[in-house]
Amino acid sequence: MIDLTRNEAQIRKNAAHCRERNIRLPTFREMKNPENISGAIRDEMKSIGLWDMHPRNLYRVSWKNEPVSEGGNYGAVNAMVIPKEITGVKANIIGLVGKWFPTGAHKVGATYGCIAPALVTGQFDPSSTKAVWPSTGNYCRGGAYISSLLGCESVAILPEGMSRERFEWLQKVAGEIIATPGTESNVKEIFDQCWELKKPGVTSGSLISLRNSEIPSGITMSLEMRLKKPLKRHPGAGEDSRAVCPAPVPPERLDLDISSRISTRLPNW
Repeated sequence: MIDLTRNEAQIRKNAAHCRERNIRLPTFREMKNPENISGAIRDEMKSIGLWDMHPRNLYRVSWKNEPVSEGGNYGAVNAMVIPKEITGVKANIIGLVGKWFPTGAHKVGATYGCIAPALVTGQFDPSSTKAVWPSTGNYCRGGAYISSLLGCESVAILPEGMSRERFEWLQKVAGEIIATPGTESNVKEIFDQCWELKKPGVTSGSLISLRNSEIPSGITMSLEMRLKKPLKRHPGAGEDSRAVCPAPVPPERLDLDISSRISTRLPNW
């Protein structure tokens, strides 16, 4: 299970860190149901672009963003029904549209779901700890972006063969970029690099990787499918998918969210 042990002294430091930077942390309930977000926050967002490096864009980690690049608010779930002429099947196939998340990818939600619990429980110290985001692309982009909004240093680890545009964007956002051998299929090399960073003398300062499996004595890491990403994803994508179906669909008939299935079938994860 995810460790929610509280470090009260660090919680107070993290609260001061957020106050100094005008950071407010949206709750998962607000991200799932943006109608619960205060009017004052919504008013602020009218002058903020979708991709701006502004802490209020934490409130745009939602499938329900208004589909505009500047000053948007909220509306229906961003989705599209793929025409039967394309799919060749009678069933309605619905795709959720991630374009209207900051960074243009929904992985900002997965990364916020990792780092927010660590901040609010005091298990992460943004003043002395770097957040490490190993990924082939959008997950480390999301992590670097969310870290920037939270005033945290970040390390993006991704294969050297990924797109030039991805690296150019990360150079503007991530504190550090580590390119590993290979391309999108070379996932092992990404996590090998996490182990390298754990070795004494390799890097200065503390590191917390928010994707890999647990490593004792040193860097705190947590398995991607062990309720850090699902902590955010479980109440989100599956239910939002159900909301855009042309006809009501019983929950047991809509098997969309792998984290929901894991939580149900492996309750100890």
